[in-house]
Amino acid sequence: MDEIDIAQNHWELLLSARINNLRQKATGADASATECEECGVEIPEARRQAVPGCTLCVDCQEKTEANGP
Repeated sequence: MDEIDIAQNHWELLLSARINNLRQKATGADASATECEECGVEIPEARRQAVPGCTLCVDCQEKTEANGP
């Protein structure tokens, strides 16, 4: 996989996450996921309460934010 493929995959992941977030807001669904949609690790209750609607664990969220748009 070359850099363009990696960038495209990253962009698709970010776009998908943003679309999901907008859908949740539109339907009023602020429930957080119990498992990370990226790696499958359980999302701690404290994070789910602190960040309503979260779908990523802290590690995956940090990776996503570090890679930027």
